[in-house]
Amino acid sequence: MRKLIILYAVILLVLLPVAGCQQQSPSLPDIESLTYTNSEYGFSVEYPKDWDILEDYMGRVVVFIGPSVLEETYYININISIEQLSEEMTLEDYGITVESNTQMALPDYNKVDEYSTTIGGQPATVSTLTATVELEGTEYTLKDSCAIFIEDSVGYIITYDVPQEFHDQYADCFELVIGTFEFD
Repeated sequence: MRKLIILYAVILLVLLPVAGCQQQSPSLPDIESLTYTNSEYGFSVEYPKDWDILEDYMGRVVVFIGPSVLEETYYININISIEQLSEEMTLEDYGITVESNTQMALPDYNKVDEYSTTIGGQPATVSTLTATVELEGTEYTLKDSCAIFIEDSVGYIITYDVPQEFHDQYADCFELVIGTFEFD
């Protein structure tokens, strides 16, 4: 079940909609954290110290696995993926592409919020959406947040994947990750 949930999170990670609206600048939450460094891709980020790490998992650079919820059937998680863009793209173009993919994969998704910010010194867009998915016969309503940004023709996507009723409880963990992302 855990692998299936993480698989869904990875799929959703690539398909979340993004497009900038207004500028926000979140303050860093006060969470005990550790620093994850990826020398291959040249970045570091802080994550909650009691979360597990899966590197190079299902096409993702790293997946941070948080606590289990819903009677230990779903794990809160934050994923970071990287993709080489085939052409020069603006952040807005990248967001349109991602949103189009999301509409095809999750026809019932509903974008509930989006804002512009800076991550790792780059302009970024953060979107939040809800969607209902079925995993092993059980329906889950998710409320996910996704941040995208581009550095040197490489697209970066950070996704926070969580059942809707737990979104606000762990949102500071997502803010920690996007607020501490740095290029080496």
